[in-house]
Amino acid sequence: MKKVFYFLFVVILFVNGYSIPCNAQNKKTAKIEKYNKLAQQVKDSVNNRHFTVNVNMAYPQSHRAINLTSMYSVRISGDSIISYLPYYGRAYNVPYGGGKALNFTGKIYNYTAVRNKKNMTRITLNVKTDEDTYKYSLEIFDNGSTSIDVSSNQRQYISFSGDMITK
Repeated sequence: MKKVFYFLFVVILFVNGYSIPCNAQNKKTAKIEKYNKLAQQVKDSVNNRHFTVNVNMAYPQSHRAINLTSMYSVRISGDSIISYLPYYGRAYNVPYGGGKALNFTGKIYNYTAVRNKKNMTRITLNVKTDEDTYKYSLEIFDNGSTSIDVSSNQRQYISFSGDMITK
């Protein structure tokens, strides 16, 4: 009788021992497939020049990081940019009342997108408004996380971070 229980015990261990790694392997494979799908969506959006980045943090040059509670975003649509971003920092020469800051719609010129080997695409673009000339540098990673650097002629440099919307 002991031999039968021992045999059943060994069989149960054998079955359970190999089913756990299979489940872990399936989860790992599913996670990799999900990441690859998201990475492809990000690449397609960047290549088509149609994407939106929702911004949730601002990093002014002369202040500490600011958690943004309102919905701010940057949208690239073909040869246009729609920037709806807050500005924190020093302005050197702006219109009376503060101007529009980083809230504008403009035509993009000097657009370049370079794919790095670190699973990231770096986009640089320039846009000229009636108030200033801006240079936007976006680092978009395959998982959709994005860093945006904005420099201008009339204001201090500022950075933002957020996530790309992929649909």
